Amino acid sequence: MAFDTFFHRVLRIPYKMHVALDKNKRAKQTVIFIHGLGSSASMWQDITPKINNARVVSVDLLGFGSSPKPKWMKYNARQQASALHRTIIRLGSYENLIIVGHSLGSLVAIEYARKHPLMAKRLILCSPPLYQPSDKVFARDNIYITIYKFLRKKPAAVIKGSRYLRANKGLKIDQQTLPAYVKSLESGIENQDAADRLKTVKVPVDIIYGRLDLLLITKNLKLVANANKNIELHPVASGHEVIGFHHDKLVKLINESLHIED
Repeated sequence: MAFDTFFHRVLRIPYKMHVALDKNKRAKQTVIFIHGLGSSASMWQDITPKINNARVVSVDLLGFGSSPKPKWMKYNARQQASALHRTIIRLGSYENLIIVGHSLGSLVAIEYARKHPLMAKRLILCSPPLYQPSDKVFARDNIYITIYKFLRKKPAAVIKGSRYLRANKGLKIDQQTLPAYVKSLESGIENQDAADRLKTVKVPVDIIYGRLDLLLITKNLKLVANANKNIELHPVASGHEVIGFHHDKLVKLINESLHIED
């Protein structure tokens, strides 16, 4: 067994994520950006320059971008959140964290906030795919999960299809990232309890979602918001990706949050 595998798998020391951007290191507040499934930190390249008066950090989730890609991992939200925590500690950021997550990254952000409530001061979740499997055969949650299971069995189609999705500048699914993509889809999205976990988060949470987003179930977002008074929903005229009105709303919310926390 390689030392790297022994260190992380047996001793359970979390991996460190690759930090693609770390600017304004002396600022009092820090904004952490976490990308979505199959993407990388470069998806935020049009947004990070617009964040004022804060340390700005964007990371590659394990399995994607330039982060480690261990074959043995499940790539669930818990493992990613543990790696995120070790990465943040190594950066020297311990408090006043505003964590921004897109899609799968939002599920990681939820897990992080539950495990480290004293560090995460606010969550801003973009297009969080909250699914709650139902006993009803034709429930939308079940339909989506069935589609994801089908995709996991068609890796060649996933790689080919990703080439046509140009709205997300960080999206890159190839032979290197495919194993993490497949496992993340199964462990992170299909088999998740993020909706129930989000109901217990104590910090302020802003959820931005597109009215045209075909991957979301708006009903689930509203149910969670009704169960947790800390959650505020922000519908925008957009799809799943952080572009257009979604982009503008995110920048505005982050800068407003920095002003509030200042």
